[in-house]
Amino acid sequence: MRRTFRDVSTALSLANICFISAWLVLINPGHYSYYNWEFDPGFSELTGLVLDVLLLAGLLWTLVSLARRIRHGFVRVVIHFAFLAMLVIPINAALIGHGNEAVASMILGHGWFTILFLLLGGIGLALIIRWRDQVVKLAIFVLLVLSPVLLANVFSTARLHLKLGPSQELFSNQTAVRADKPQGGSHHVVWMIFDEMDQRMTFAERPSGMELPEFDRLRQQAVYAENSYPPAGFTLASLPALISGKLVSNVEPTAPNELTLTLDDNKREDWSKIPSVFAEARGLGFSTAVAGWYHPYCRIFGNDLDKCDWVSATGQSNPVQGHMTVVKSMRLWARDAFFTIPFAFRLFQESYDSGRSEDHIEEYKRVLESATKVCADPELNLIMLHFPVPHHPWMYDRRSGTFSVKRTADYLDNLALADRTLGEMRRALEAKGMWDSSTILVTSDHWWRIAPLRNGRRDHRVPFLFKLPGENEALTYEQPFNSVLIHDLLLDVLTNKITTPNDASHWLDLHRTLSESPYTRDLP
Repeated sequence: MRRTFRDVSTALSLANICFISAWLVLINPGHYSYYNWEFDPGFSELTGLVLDVLLLAGLLWTLVSLARRIRHGFVRVVIHFAFLAMLVIPINAALIGHGNEAVASMILGHGWFTILFLLLGGIGLALIIRWRDQVVKLAIFVLLVLSPVLLANVFSTARLHLKLGPSQELFSNQTAVRADKPQGGSHHVVWMIFDEMDQRMTFAERPSGMELPEFDRLRQQAVYAENSYPPAGFTLASLPALISGKLVSNVEPTAPNELTLTLDDNKREDWSKIPSVFAEARGLGFSTAVAGWYHPYCRIFGNDLDKCDWVSATGQSNPVQGHMTVVKSMRLWARDAFFTIPFAFRLFQESYDSGRSEDHIEEYKRVLESATKVCADPELNLIMLHFPVPHHPWMYDRRSGTFSVKRTADYLDNLALADRTLGEMRRALEAKGMWDSSTILVTSDHWWRIAPLRNGRRDHRVPFLFKLPGENEALTYEQPFNSVLIHDLLLDVLTNKITTPNDASHWLDLHRTLSESPYTRDLP
C-alpha cells in the first residue's frame, strides 16, 4: 500500500511538472484578461489540463506497475533512464517559459553552449551510470516533495479565474443606436490599415518582378507620403495611438473589454475612456463603423460605432479559433507539453506552421467579408478597416493567386494578398458608384518587424496613400511625419477643412510636429 501511494504520488508529480508550460500560462494573472478571446472559455482550460495530467500520471503508474512484475535487470535499467530522461521536459519548458530559449535552440545556435552541453552531459551520464539507483531515489524524493504543487496550481488557477475571470457581459460586443439618417452630410471616408505593411518593400525598394497593381493604381491618384512613421512598433499599442491620436508608450490588457494605456506623459488611462476618432466623429453628427482584426473593437468602444465587427487573432494569447472546449484544451496542452521535448518541435514545425496559416486564412476571410459589406455602405461616413495582411503567418501564393500553407510562402506573398484586398475594396465601392466620391486612406500600424537587417537596422516607415474625392492626379509628399496625426486628419476631412491634395500637403506641413516616435527610434 505504501509503495502504491509512493508510485501514484511520484507519477502525479512527474506528470504535473511535464505540463509546466501550461501552468505558467494558467497561473499568470495577465492571461485571465482574455483580451484576445471572442468567448469566455470558463474553466475549460483548467479542466482540460487536469485531465491531461491525470491521464499521463495514469499511464506512468501503469508502466511502472507492469515493469515491477517483469523483474528483469535490463528492464529496470531502461525504466530508470526513461524516468530520468522525462525530467528534461520540465527543465526545457522552464527555459522556454522564463528564458524564451529552448535547449535545442541553445545547442544549435551557440557553439560554446554545444561544447558545454556535451561536457556536462557526459559528466552527468557518467554519474548516472555510476550511481544510478541513488540518482533515481533522489529524483523520486524531489518529486514527492513537489507533489502538493498540483493541488496548489489547481487552487491558484481557480482562484484567479474567480477573482479576475470575466463575466459574459464583458465579452459582449456593443454597437451604438444607429440614426435613421446620418446628419454628417455625404462624406464617405474609408480608412484601411494593413497590418505590418512595410514602406520599403511596398514602394521604396520593391523587389524586382514584384507587382502590386492596386497599390500602384491608387498611388497615381493620391497624396503619397514617402516618409510616414507609425506611432508604435506593434499592433497592441499602435492601433490605440492611431484611433485616439495620442502616443502610447506601453499597453496592458486588463479585461476582455479593456486595454490600459500608458500615454506620453506616463499617465495610465483605459482605452475605452479616451475619446476615439469615432466618438468625436459621432459628436459632429457623422456615422461610423469598424471591421477589423486583433483588437476587440466592438467591446471597447462599440458604443461609438453604428456598425462593428471584429475577428480575434490566433496566437499565444488565443490558441484556438472559436469556443475553447475541454477537448480542445486537452489537445492544446498536450501539444504544448510535447513540444517542450527537446527537438520535438522541429520535427513537427511544418505541421504547426500549416495549422497557424490555416487559422490566419480563416481570420482573413472573415474580416474581408465584413469589410466588403461595410466599406460601400452609403449611410456610413467614417469607416475603419483593419486587415490581417501582410502580417504572418504566410498564407498566400502570389504566383498562382491562391491561398497556400506551403512553407515556400513568404512576406511578399502576403503583401500581394494585401494588394488584392485593396482591389476588392475598390471594386465593392465601384459597384455602387462610390469610389470617385470617397476619401480613401491606406496605411499600416507598423513596419515588417522581421525584415532582414541592414547595418543592424530596419526601415521603420509605413505606406501612406490619401485619395480625396474626385481627384485623379498624384502628389508626392516628402517630409517625414508620424501617422498618429491621422486622428486629426480624418476629423478635418469630415469638417471640410481638407478638400484637395494641396490642402492635405499644407495640412501635413502645419501638423507634422513629430517624425519617428521616441518609442520606436531605438528598435532595430
